[in-house]
Amino acid sequence: MTDLTPYRAGRTPSIDVQHGPRRTGPGPAQAGLAAALGRRKGVLIGVTLAVFALAAGSILSQPSRYRAEAVLVLEPRGGTQSAAGAVDRTVLLTEAGLLRSRDIAGQAVQELGLTDNPGFLEGGRALPLRWADRAIAATRQALASLRGETPSSPAPADPLDRATDAYLDRLTVTPADGARLLTVAFTATEPALAARAANLTAQLYLEGRLTRRDSAAERAGRWLGQKLDSLRADVLESARNLEEYRRRSGVVEVGDGSLQRDQLGQVSTQLVAAVAQRSEAEARAQQVRRLLDRPGAIESAAVVLNTELVRELRLQEAVIQRRIAELRTQYREEHPRFREAQAELEELRGTIAQEVRKIVASLENEAEVARVRERALQLEVERLTALVEGQNEAEAAIRALEEELRTRTQLYEAVLTRANESELTQRAQQGFDARLVSAATLPRQAEPATGWGSWLLAAAVALAAGLLAAGLAGRRGGYFDRAEALEAETGLPVLAVLPALRKRQLAGQAPHELALEQADDPYAEALRRLRTTLALAGEAQNITAGRSVLVTSSLPGEGKSVVALGLATLAAKGGARVLLIDADLRDPGLHEALGVPNARGLSDYLAGEADLAEVTEFHLAHGLYVIPAGTRLEDPSALLARPVARDLMAAASSGFDLVVIDSSAVLPAADALLLARHADQTVHVVAAGKTKRAAALAGLASLEGAGAALAGTVLNRADPKRIADTASVPFASGHVRLERGAAPRRLTAGAD
Repeated sequence: MTDLTPYRAGRTPSIDVQHGPRRTGPGPAQAGLAAALGRRKGVLIGVTLAVFALAAGSILSQPSRYRAEAVLVLEPRGGTQSAAGAVDRTVLLTEAGLLRSRDIAGQAVQELGLTDNPGFLEGGRALPLRWADRAIAATRQALASLRGETPSSPAPADPLDRATDAYLDRLTVTPADGARLLTVAFTATEPALAARAANLTAQLYLEGRLTRRDSAAERAGRWLGQKLDSLRADVLESARNLEEYRRRSGVVEVGDGSLQRDQLGQVSTQLVAAVAQRSEAEARAQQVRRLLDRPGAIESAAVVLNTELVRELRLQEAVIQRRIAELRTQYREEHPRFREAQAELEELRGTIAQEVRKIVASLENEAEVARVRERALQLEVERLTALVEGQNEAEAAIRALEEELRTRTQLYEAVLTRANESELTQRAQQGFDARLVSAATLPRQAEPATGWGSWLLAAAVALAAGLLAAGLAGRRGGYFDRAEALEAETGLPVLAVLPALRKRQLAGQAPHELALEQADDPYAEALRRLRTTLALAGEAQNITAGRSVLVTSSLPGEGKSVVALGLATLAAKGGARVLLIDADLRDPGLHEALGVPNARGLSDYLAGEADLAEVTEFHLAHGLYVIPAGTRLEDPSALLARPVARDLMAAASSGFDLVVIDSSAVLPAADALLLARHADQTVHVVAAGKTKRAAALAGLASLEGAGAALAGTVLNRADPKRIADTASVPFASGHVRLERGAAPRRLTAGAD
């Protein structure tokens, strides 16, 4: 294995004869931040010391602060030992919150006259916090100006609110553990103010408790009177409603409706009897009506036979019938006496029939009378039922009104009893008493302005600011613009730094033509430097002839095609036998830049539709062989993955001194990864100021994962001023785009 020492010390990538370059240092992701910080040690140390010095100055400039304390005790009313134990932690915390209320703080501020005390308003906040407030306000004003907005000055704060906030910042109330004590502490720059503020806060709290207790008793009595008046009005209203309903319903007392109920029972009994009589009469009348339809049957009916007149007439009929029978034995039917007896019989029978009809009519009249009587009794039952039901509803309503009156009366009497016993007043007097057991005195010794925590915080903030400044200075955005940054983050040598060219520099020429015609131009020097570096790397790999160099980039538009074309033309001009292969099957452009036909090319050869001689063109002006891309297909990766692609590169290496392959970008497709495995050297082009760091590192990682022999990187389109600052040998590529056209054209500086 032969190692090639790179041109930068401290990083020793080696090249394996069979497997290509090998990086022995940290990877791109690991080396980036450490290298950036290493290059910015001055920024790191300077910013850290400056920030720490500012923090130390603010800490040391804090004025002396004095703390005064007053102690309060809470005692249950009655003073018994058992009651004393009822003061729990919740009560202490509640009273502590009352001591720190804005009402008490506002009263203390006004009595102490602190609203017009500038030292009090500013002395409570630490100097860094005041500076931070001013810095935030200035930043907001600047941002508003940049957005074109009219900077709005903040509304002036109320002096009382500002002073109250400052007062609460200095006031602390601490409940004691296991005791009924509250410690009221106040911190100020003046000892007298600290003692006065602590005592005044305790005094205002005690006065407020007395006021609240008296007002609570007054509110309880007022509420009790209002409640009694309301209950009394409710009782009177219920009594009026009850009397009014009794007058409307006619029910004086509940249960006085027994007469109507008795009448209803009697009429119901009569109705039952009437129904039976009507049924019996209808049955007799119906029987007689049926017998009338049968001749001779009616006379045998029981109702007829039971009639006295009919019985007598039937006896007379029997006598006449016997006499007719005797006359028939004596006379003929034409005899007058026989006829006379016969006529008498007929007359008698007519009388019987008339009497029967009277009986039938009498029976029908009896049935009708029974029906009428039944209907009358039914109506009476319905009337009495309605009366009884109405009385029931009225009695129910009266009972409800009486119950409402009874309930309201009981409630009124209960509240009145409690009022007479002063129970609510006793409840209002329950609670705890507070008293001052230790007044605040003038503090003799100032408290330390800050402790070790402040110094540690200042050191941490200073270090964080230094690291941030160093990181920002080292990265300077999300793009590569210097060779040092590119090499530091990738761990690969930068083979060439190519400055951006402008159209006026090209004067209508393509970048490779500029390099051929102007040998002293920095562009030509850069390409020769790139060619020489790759040749030395090839010698280190024991490849003196037939080297294959793959030129690619992470993304399209970074200038890889320009670099490949310039490298191939300069090598051909130097007398080498060069083959240039356009392997960018997705966006080919070398055939247009060189003016060679593209009817058949690499894709046709890989597809087996043409042989190598048919797809190879010779460019007479530049003295190199070219294999264009050929017909564009839907799946270039499938073609490049065929074994014939590997065989082509092996055959080309055996027939040429240098084979330059222009492949597609790495990240959009896998074409370059398929070819990089078979190339002796791989050059990764990075566009300065355009390709994001993440994209460049991702492309290199993909190539490394595919087993590519990475020779190094080329920083393309770099700022010439930055190249001069770093004293690098300039390699150039342009920024002019590849213009498509029917006629052959030159590959401009920005083409890919």
